[in-house]
Amino acid sequence: MPEAAVARPTAAPPEAQIAEIMLSQVMSRLVFLAANLKLANQLADGPRTAAELARLTGTHAPSLHRILRTLASLGFFKEDGKHRFALAPLGAVLKSGTPSHAAALTLGGEMFTRSFDNLLYSAQTGKPGFERAFGMPIFDWLAAHPTQATLFASTMMGFHGM
Repeated sequence: MPEAAVARPTAAPPEAQIAEIMLSQVMSRLVFLAANLKLANQLADGPRTAAELARLTGTHAPSLHRILRTLASLGFFKEDGKHRFALAPLGAVLKSGTPSHAAALTLGGEMFTRSFDNLLYSAQTGKPGFERAFGMPIFDWLAAHPTQATLFASTMMGFHGM
């Protein structure tokens, strides 16, 4: 088949590509929120409505519904005709105790977000943004925060295991 006859996807305009890149931080924050609320655990036994999940997670049902719909559009959950949400394969890996759950909490959590808030500082000085954000080197901070250290270790083992 001649090369000209092969259909190629049209790239989005540069402005749309920039918007998509910039909005990707919203997606990572939503994944962090899903992991933090343990939504995958709450859906492990079957579908639930946003109102049911809100009661279990101490959240505002209409807001949680919008969050769940967005996460469903990203492939984490499925919404049925009765507005119940169920786990999709992507969401299932966010269950507590998995490397993906640890990674979502670590990479989407304060340890990383506060560090990256200091990226300009790092570019200007060559010094770690983490130290500016937390006042000490990362491994000293982890030694003083065992829960975060465990999540960080699980995240790193999960990455290297892949």
